[in-house]
Amino acid sequence: MLSDFNEFKEKLSIVGKSYLTLGLPLRYEECNLYVRDTKMLAPGGYGSLEKLGKLYSKEGDYSKRFLEKHYIEKMSKLLKDDKERFVDYAMLDVKITAKHVAEMERFNISVKGLGVPSTLSTIGRAYVAKNWKQNFDKHLPYQISGEYLMGNANEIQTPKGLFATKDVGVHMSYYIANYKGGLMNHSCTV
Repeated sequence: MLSDFNEFKEKLSIVGKSYLTLGLPLRYEECNLYVRDTKMLAPGGYGSLEKLGKLYSKEGDYSKRFLEKHYIEKMSKLLKDDKERFVDYAMLDVKITAKHVAEMERFNISVKGLGVPSTLSTIGRAYVAKNWKQNFDKHLPYQISGEYLMGNANEIQTPKGLFATKDVGVHMSYYIANYKGGLMNHSCTV
């Protein structure tokens, strides 16, 4: 992957089989580097650059180019055989990645985040928390039913519990799902 990978791999975290920086960035010369993987920022089923490109097809040319299998397995051969095609293919990968990362950063900022998030769970948690505050601030500190305690998700996530807690109980399940995803992603470090 990178010739100097062994020098900095201990400073990376592994999340969903991807290397990321969580917390402190890598220092390289005078720069702070944050490592992200578009696979961790892609909706389900859209982990490949080919599929991510399809998300943005109405906004420009983000369609992956066809490459024969022997070139995909050995890109150095494509570079040697057809440098122009190699550059076109490689630049499109960069274009798709840059577009998706910019969209994720834009959305993250819209939910009061900063920079490119590490995972979709990070954005999801912030989005749900923002909407919870906007829509249910009147219910703070969240205890709206004397019969169903908001801290007991097992009781709230029943038909009677959802009826008693109304929209708060329904939205709580979204928050819990995103929060657990965030916990799982942040607990796997190298």
